[in-house]
Amino acid sequence: MGKMVDLEEGLELVQKGITKLTNILEGRTEQSFTIGERVMLYTTIFDLATREHPHNHSQVLYDKYRESLEEYLTSEVLPALSEKHNEFMLLELSLLTCLRQLVYQLVKDEARDTVISLIHREGEGEQVDKTLLKNVLKVFLEIGSGKTRYYETDFEAHMLRETSTYYSQKASIWIVEDSCPDYMLKAEECLKREKDRVLHYLHRTSEPKLLQITGPPIWSTRHEEQVEDEILSAYANQLLENETSGCHVLFRDKKVDDLSRMCRLFYKIPSGMNLISEIFKQHVTAEFTVLVRSVIELNSKYLALSNDCFQSNSPLLTPLEEVFEVFCNKGFSGDSSVELLASLWDNTLKKGGTKNPSEAVEETIEKDSSYVDITLSQTVKLLALHQRERLCLPNSIEKKLNRRLLFDRSANGDCERSMLTKLKRQFGWGLKATWNGRWRAWLVGSFILIPYDLID
Repeated sequence: MGKMVDLEEGLELVQKGITKLTNILEGRTEQSFTIGERVMLYTTIFDLATREHPHNHSQVLYDKYRESLEEYLTSEVLPALSEKHNEFMLLELSLLTCLRQLVYQLVKDEARDTVISLIHREGEGEQVDKTLLKNVLKVFLEIGSGKTRYYETDFEAHMLRETSTYYSQKASIWIVEDSCPDYMLKAEECLKREKDRVLHYLHRTSEPKLLQITGPPIWSTRHEEQVEDEILSAYANQLLENETSGCHVLFRDKKVDDLSRMCRLFYKIPSGMNLISEIFKQHVTAEFTVLVRSVIELNSKYLALSNDCFQSNSPLLTPLEEVFEVFCNKGFSGDSSVELLASLWDNTLKKGGTKNPSEAVEETIEKDSSYVDITLSQTVKLLALHQRERLCLPNSIEKKLNRRLLFDRSANGDCERSMLTKLKRQFGWGLKATWNGRWRAWLVGSFILIPYDLID
């Protein structure tokens, strides 16, 4: 065929082929298609169906075939059935049902694999004929007389398994190559794509199952949950705790859009929001720790200035003490300043607590102990300015010490003993005498030997 066939000419040729096929089926002619006729029909149909838009006429051809098939059923099959009566009619229907089942069993596997292949190609950005996919999938429903048994067993189960594998492979690559925000963008797009598939050609019962594969109950039906499992649940910790672009970094840099997307996604997966909540708590604690350290450093700075320049002149020291007393007695979000200082103290003393950020990870125990000792001394001086809750302070300190030792979280026995010594010296109190022998045994078992003069 040398020149491009226009639509009208092509449809005329196709109609002639359909008419001849009908005559052959009904026995009106014994003359079959010649090789030339077959080549001409194939070439014409292929040309009309594979052109670039807007010259692609595949939908027109599908409509033409459906129209011709419906016409054949109406003009030939139904009249033939109406001529049958009683058991002859039942026999005819039985034969048609057998023929349908035989044809279905013959082509179902290839049809299913082709549909799944087209779905994956669509996932890679290729344009596919959604109307064709919808019509093919209708066959799986119609073969079951409108029920979903054949659709679920012969198509959906295989599709879900292939989709799970597809997204699992994708996620394993994305988690290595992409930042947390980029990964979440792709996850969100995957979930949207699966919803669109249900809208355009999959049966509605597939949506919850599909979305579970790609990601959240963050966004929930079973197809949905499957997608959520493969993309979000499987890599939740690794994604959120990414050191260069994870949740900590998003909080630090105030990435509102990315954090909003993260909450939309992880809201639906089990414990998803708990993971984000824990990281948020760590972030806020770190921010408050920085604030408290800044206050301690500011107090030390101006105290040193008063001592060095003003010879500890009382009239000049009084304003300094008044300013920091206001801070120490002020509350923040339900916690008093002294509680924040005590929390800083606790975080400094426990295993895995905050260390001097200027020191290397390989720092010696001596350097670490020296830094902790300085921090404790400065904190005790600030605590001394706290007037309103002086009586509550021992209980707060003891509760935190109790928790550290009970769960073996104390990092340094010398620092614990130093803390008690400083509290005794500053406030005149130590551990309560009501602490029983078992508690002292815990102290000894933790290699933290508490001198008796520190126990009231």
